[in-house]
Amino acid sequence: CCRWDPHSRRQQQQTPRQQTPMKDQPTIFRQDTSLVRGRVVRGEAALYNPVPQGLVWAAPWVERIAQSVEPLGRLDAFAGGASMSETARTYDRLRVSFTGAVPAVGTRLQTYRREKSIDNVGEVMRPTGTVDVAEVTGDSAIVVVSHEYARMTMGDFLRPLPEYSVKLGDSAAPVEGGPRAMVMGFAGLNVLQDVGGVAFLDQGADDGVNIGDEYEYLNPTAGAGVVEGRVQVIGTTASMAAARILSMDDAVFHEGVVVRLARKMR
Repeated sequence: CCRWDPHSRRQQQQTPRQQTPMKDQPTIFRQDTSLVRGRVVRGEAALYNPVPQGLVWAAPWVERIAQSVEPLGRLDAFAGGASMSETARTYDRLRVSFTGAVPAVGTRLQTYRREKSIDNVGEVMRPTGTVDVAEVTGDSAIVVVSHEYARMTMGDFLRPLPEYSVKLGDSAAPVEGGPRAMVMGFAGLNVLQDVGGVAFLDQGADDGVNIGDEYEYLNPTAGAGVVEGRVQVIGTTASMAAARILSMDDAVFHEGVVVRLARKMR
């Protein structure tokens, strides 16, 4: 009833496919619009943590000489036999001993070590990671490494994890005439500081300082309102705060520099 026409098939093959104009094709540089609908940014696009939890748990702190706190315990050895490594890695099982009450199974603890001393201020403590208590036997336990922040070795101390209360959507709001704080020293060993370095301020939680607060350095010789550096609080003790350097003009941060609270966490 029907006869096949080879010309019709040839015509179909020769008909070019409709192509998307080059200007509309995606590239690796195209802005992601998946969170935008009708020129309105969807809520999840604005939800972020100004200070991630891991940054808080990795933040160094200063123990003043008169306020030294005895550690909960220390890392003793690799569990399950000898290890060729001197550094503990994620998922390694370690044997630890405690000086007091042994935490319950499932408790997450912070490991740390003494890094250096700041004259007339105290000793800098640097977190090396976090561990989870897996087994308990008497005054010792076996823990599993869950996070690494620095080289974790046997002899590192243990303490409870610092509190973390920052929620998605929290942000710092501008304040006028905020209180001032002085830089007492730095966590690193470098003489000159750089973006990402950690400075210690002489105000802490007892003074109302919160994680996420931002301070500015205004150079009095550069003119009114000239901001030459910014820091953000990533950790607090009762009397001091650790603040990472967000921006700076030249080497403006050094011991004795005074900064002013410019943005306060809501």
